[in-house]
Amino acid sequence: MELAEFAAEYAGSEPGIILTEFSGAGRRLAAGIGASPESASALIATMFWRAWLASDIAPAFLGPHSPQPGAVARSRTIIVPRPRLSRFDLVILDPAIAPGRSPQSMSAVLPGEMRDILMSGAARATVETPIAAIGSDAVALAIDAVANPQQPWRFVIAPEPQQERLSVPSVARSVDDGAGQVSTAGVCVEDATKPGRLGVTAALHGVDNATALTVDGQPGTIIRTDSITDSAFIEVALGHVPTMTVNGALSGMAPRGNQNADFRGSTSGHTSTVISGWDAQVPNPSARRQACVYTRRDAQGGDSGSALVTDDNWIAGFAFERSKIGEVPAQCAWIWAESVLNRLQVKLA
Repeated sequence: MELAEFAAEYAGSEPGIILTEFSGAGRRLAAGIGASPESASALIATMFWRAWLASDIAPAFLGPHSPQPGAVARSRTIIVPRPRLSRFDLVILDPAIAPGRSPQSMSAVLPGEMRDILMSGAARATVETPIAAIGSDAVALAIDAVANPQQPWRFVIAPEPQQERLSVPSVARSVDDGAGQVSTAGVCVEDATKPGRLGVTAALHGVDNATALTVDGQPGTIIRTDSITDSAFIEVALGHVPTMTVNGALSGMAPRGNQNADFRGSTSGHTSTVISGWDAQVPNPSARRQACVYTRRDAQGGDSGSALVTDDNWIAGFAFERSKIGEVPAQCAWIWAESVLNRLQVKLA
């Protein structure tokens, strides 16, 4: 059961209203940044859930369903868009909940009481990780999101599925650590601190035990790593690395939701997938917290580090891990691409 199916199963399938249709702040947002209604709706939904998670109400709502306090801080909080993007639910995967426990769902909204709650939550969320495209409209967007009673806002809290890293021994060779671990080069980059030093990004868990690192058979040197984004910058001669042209890393905007994307993995080759959700920290996560985009469970062992490219040619993330076979919800997690580039202090070459 994929993320969208999981959300529909437990949060219900009644439709909502396109967020930009009844939000004055949403219409200003779409016009001001030249975004499509779909992209603007994704940002409005992201702001709503950020405000809700940062408010005092979230711990109160989640407390009865979690065995330990602090569910917001330790859980994956995934915004899941529905068909036609008329609804965005929140899936909370809590590692403290015992495996096998049934998911629980409820409305995140208290009728008539949400305005002040969301105002305080939006203010807190904006101070910690402001979204440049939203700016001073953060509070208005969060409040507008619940202005129409026909818009459901539901969350599902469930055990975190067991995950497996995507880098495993394979006959395919892209990034080889010399110790039996194969993964995939992400994008070609230049060191922002030392112009002229070129290389590729890779998954840290694919190279952290490297003994004789190679990229497509060429010797590589690890220059910089970051554990939060599970990433590494490997210096290597780019003449030996096939490249493709992209617009850049997605920045300041969440994916559209249900957006087609593809990747090129050492094991999977050129593979199409669909973006089914993103963490509430997207598009500008805290430097202290990992943020991911989620797709169908299409990546395979050896694909770690590969770049997820949207159908409008933006890099959204880098392959990180996937749920184990039989775990629910089934998904692949991709580290938010912009955070990888920022933490590694590199730019696209």
